[in-house]
Amino acid sequence: MVFKRLRYYSIIAILLCALILGFTFGGAASSSSSNIQPDVPEQIIPTLPDDNIDGEEQEKMPIFKNAYKLWEYSYDIFKNGAGYSAIMSGQASSQIGTQYMYIILQRNGPCSNYSDNLEISYRKGTSSLLDNSCLVTYTDKDGVQYRSKCYNYVYPESFVVEGDLSVGRYTDRFEQGERDVHDFLLNISEETTKLVYFDRTKEDYYEFKVTMNQDAVPSSYYNVVLSSSYVDSIPQSSINISITFKISKVNGHLLSYVLDESFEVIPSGILGVVGNQHATNYITYTFYEMDKEQNIENPFTAFGY
Repeated sequence: MVFKRLRYYSIIAILLCALILGFTFGGAASSSSSNIQPDVPEQIIPTLPDDNIDGEEQEKMPIFKNAYKLWEYSYDIFKNGAGYSAIMSGQASSQIGTQYMYIILQRNGPCSNYSDNLEISYRKGTSSLLDNSCLVTYTDKDGVQYRSKCYNYVYPESFVVEGDLSVGRYTDRFEQGERDVHDFLLNISEETTKLVYFDRTKEDYYEFKVTMNQDAVPSSYYNVVLSSSYVDSIPQSSINISITFKISKVNGHLLSYVLDESFEVIPSGILGVVGNQHATNYITYTFYEMDKEQNIENPFTAFGY
């Protein structure tokens, strides 16, 4: 009986590891070592985009000496602009294997519209316990969302929609504990973060890094993890988050950000015997177009949607 109980606890520990690996900040990736760039396959690491003015007359970009004023300027463009295209890439590692992740994102209009966007999320695991999938999510201009898990796909290059469609509204995701993947969910200010550095010496872009104050991380931030019946809580005191931003000096557009975080998961009830589970997330978002309307194609047209 003792052997069976220990085996049960071992299975639960593995499930918790898989849960942590599956935790995403719009597709976040866990790394085996925080503060170290994950060993993501070279072909899926997007390069920093060039600012392409295309001969158009541009508004004079202010010169910033304060990182927070710079962020306010850039975030306003990101949140309320005409649209953007971006790629997230990363990997998650643990004792049960490695989970590679790659997400293509397109959005039109302000984040607050909750409409007219597309997500193509690829996952590839080195273990049968991890996810191998392609999830395609399209939201039309009225906020109606269509989702399909594709089984015929090439990671991270292509997919074929074959059916198995779910239909709802973008905002339904929030009721299910999901995040708004088309917005930036943490409040970056002098009151909520500590500035690590602000580098103004680069020719084409600013770079700065902040660490979040633990009490400034909203309780809903880890809803995806806390929604599991296996999880009791995530101590606020265990949360450590740093973000590094690159912002164009040409037009204030957000070029990329890297989010590096760690936290502890306390298993629920009798499962506490497996002990707290440590998680570290490392994700990279790179923006290829900003404040520009995207040509978003509906991948479900053939199904009458």
